[in-house]
Amino acid sequence: PVAPALLVPAPGEPQLTVPPLEQAAPRPSPPAQASPRNSGDAAAGPIETVAGAVVEAMGAAEDVADAKIDELAILAKEAIDGAADAAGHAVDSAVPVAKQEVHDVEEALEDAVQDAA
Repeated sequence: PVAPALLVPAPGEPQLTVPPLEQAAPRPSPPAQASPRNSGDAAAGPIETVAGAVVEAMGAAEDVADAKIDELAILAKEAIDGAADAAGHAVDSAVPVAKQEVHDVEEALEDAVQDAA
């Protein structure tokens, strides 16, 4: 039997052919391996080994991220507390100045009223 052509070759090139399916050589089966999930004593396969390493790396990354989040939370709390203290001191020092200014304005108004009378 003549095999079907895959491509039309350029002049002077050999023609490529594909054997019919019944003539194709069977592919050998891969060797059987014990599945680690099915046999408790078998060593973990490469996929399981990589998956385990990925899980461990993710756990370590999560621990690092948690520590950094805690560190940032502490720094943010310290910054907020510092800003609150600074605002409190600013108010504490501004109140007497404002009271003095109000008192000065009151005296100036009293003087103006007396001068007008």
